[in-house]
Amino acid sequence: MGVWARADVREAFAALVAERGDTAIGWKIGMASASGMATAGIDAPLVGCLLADARLESGATIDVSDWVGPKLEPEIAVWLGADVPAGASPEQASAAVSHISLAFELVDLPGPVDDAVAALDINVFQHGVIFGERVLRSTPPPVTVLVNGETHAEVAEPTTATAPYGELVQHVAAVLGSAGRTLRAGEVIITGMLTPPIPLVPGTYAMRADGLGEIAFTVA
Repeated sequence: MGVWARADVREAFAALVAERGDTAIGWKIGMASASGMATAGIDAPLVGCLLADARLESGATIDVSDWVGPKLEPEIAVWLGADVPAGASPEQASAAVSHISLAFELVDLPGPVDDAVAALDINVFQHGVIFGERVLRSTPPPVTVLVNGETHAEVAEPTTATAPYGELVQHVAAVLGSAGRTLRAGEVIITGMLTPPIPLVPGTYAMRADGLGEIAFTVA
């Protein structure tokens, strides 16, 4: 049985949307890599909420001293210019993407990631998100991730680090449809990690790409 065919998973997601969906500015893809899905024992990515009060501005200073397992996930965000119904094809979903941007997701991983319902109960570990400047939809250029001013990772082809954006948007639309919600124009989806999670310790973190600018923040 697929993870999204499980009644307990669908109920947990419906409860998440009922509790937090009204303040969602968009959605996150969680555990999208093959290794992440294998660890969690799932066959498709989880979906969580991006909340308005968890959005941070580039340049922010944050305190993670009371987090259990703070991590940073560099990602690409896709911004929707049209609604995407639950039955949309990958081509229709891809056509709804109007802009892309850099994104940092801040997550708190409290322990082993092996329980889909438990992950949904805590919004798939989501603790914050930082977006870069939106640009008209295009293939993302190479991305550089920096820690304390030094290159931590270079991602030559960001689109190969995740599933195609149309498939991810289609997946989010279908999952939202199961909870009676439509994926709407103006919402944003962060599409999954470009690198393995980076432990958050005091220091500065940045990501840049030609044409997409730079985002950065500091851990106090």
